[in-house]
Amino acid sequence: MTISRLKSDLVLVFKYGINGVLSLLRALLWLRSMPRNPKKICIHRVGQIGDILCAIPAIKAIRKAYPEAEITLLTSPGEEGNPGAAELLKGAEWIDHLHVYYSTELNSLRKIWLFANKLKNERFDIWFQLPQDLTTFKTELRNMFFARVIGVKWAGGYHVNTLKFFVRDQAEHQRFIRESKLQCQHLKDIGINSCNAGFELSIPDEEYTSAERLKNEFGIIEGMIMALAPGGKRPSNRWPVKRFAEIGKRWIAEGGQVVVIGSSADRPLGERIREECGVKAVNLCGKTTLLGAAGILRLSELFVTNDSGPMHLAASVRTPCVVACSARDFPVKWYPLGERHVVLRKYLPCSPCFLDECLNKNICLTEIHVDEIWEAVMSINKMQGVFKSGG
Repeated sequence: MTISRLKSDLVLVFKYGINGVLSLLRALLWLRSMPRNPKKICIHRVGQIGDILCAIPAIKAIRKAYPEAEITLLTSPGEEGNPGAAELLKGAEWIDHLHVYYSTELNSLRKIWLFANKLKNERFDIWFQLPQDLTTFKTELRNMFFARVIGVKWAGGYHVNTLKFFVRDQAEHQRFIRESKLQCQHLKDIGINSCNAGFELSIPDEEYTSAERLKNEFGIIEGMIMALAPGGKRPSNRWPVKRFAEIGKRWIAEGGQVVVIGSSADRPLGERIREECGVKAVNLCGKTTLLGAAGILRLSELFVTNDSGPMHLAASVRTPCVVACSARDFPVKWYPLGERHVVLRKYLPCSPCFLDECLNKNICLTEIHVDEIWEAVMSINKMQGVFKSGG
């Protein structure tokens, strides 16, 4: 056995120990068993686009297990203005109430006290914790005691998923699974077995109407659309915008059209692509809601993207993705769900780094070349028969 393998196994042992302690503390805080017929359930899941979309299978499984219960999703995207559940889950039938809070609402003892009292008045029977991938033992312990303080009758789901030491050794020797499947496994551990790691996002009719309006306004022809998303929350996740433009030009040369999606902050990137691609490219960055972007993605034949929230949005409406994936994180965990996606990722000595800004000029992404992405695009095109030439 190599030293690298021993390091990887040591991380696993340490993680099992941490989660064993969390499990013991949870059992001591809630000596009773899980209520069989709960009236009120709280699901706690924080995060932005990808975090929320990857939790949908678990949320649906809880609804399926307790069809008569009143379910509240308690969530936070962090700072106010960040996208999250409020923008994604409008009209979702799997939850009854959506309670969104922001980091500024919990930045003093007084505010925390008021927040706790408000939740205490809800008198939840069950509290399901759906932990973030990079949560810590301290965070899960805090969340556990918070649920106990507000009088929840039973709580579960506290778990540490990722430890950031010996990361290269972990990447070499451990087998990782997608985030949504991991959440399903955690639910199974506490007795909910109906979780299916697949999902499809519910999109209100008015969002589809908005997508159709934009399609007509810009003369976009359905059946020939490639969507591009050059933006991303982290600079270390962004493939060069010039390469997105080159992919767009090749698609247009085949007879297709290009639509660039993203937030208003991504609009300058979208303009660069539109200028390079010409009249058959449309920049919709900042012109749609999140669900409106999902409507555009559903009209698209395929989607070329960074590892970002829109990638999961496309997967949720079953649009095939070609992903230029950075190596900042462990592999597989955040890959899009589904069978028709192609993820390109380079394995380098510096990965995974977990850095928001690369110290080495995004080398793991610049090593992904235009021809590789185009080959993946044409492999999907061949399966779907968008263009007769196939390349």
